[in-house]
Amino acid sequence: MKSKSAVVCMLAAVVMLYSGCTKKATFGELLIDMAKGINPSAMNERWQPRNQQWIEEVKNAGEDKARLKKLLIEFEMNINYSAQKPNWQQLRNTWLEGVTNAYTIDDLKRHIIQLESSMLFTAQSEEWGERRLEWIEQVNSL
Repeated sequence: MKSKSAVVCMLAAVVMLYSGCTKKATFGELLIDMAKGINPSAMNERWQPRNQQWIEEVKNAGEDKARLKKLLIEFEMNINYSAQKPNWQQLRNTWLEGVTNAYTIDDLKRHIIQLESSMLFTAQSEEWGERRLEWIEQVNSL
């Protein structure tokens, strides 16, 4: 009987440890992750001095959707058009309107995926290309 209890306790500990290791990412963490996957050359000259402060603001935003919307738009505004697919300029106003009118993380996640999808693969780091599909799954699971 004692060995069964020990096994159950060990299994419970493993489950707790595993679930702690698979903490669900937040919208802000995924936004930062995407931003870090973009090559610096894809961003305009105003971005480099702002980048670290922007990351801190995203971290501090938590689940504040109004702040996250503002920071998502700010990030997009600092991407060079040459780093995005040619049709982004036609889609951008609709995207901006969608982000501005987003009220939930569920609304915002569609727009972060649209923004990421607007990027040329040459504007993204090689490492990002390897992690991209996992990132999309994480965003979709928010």
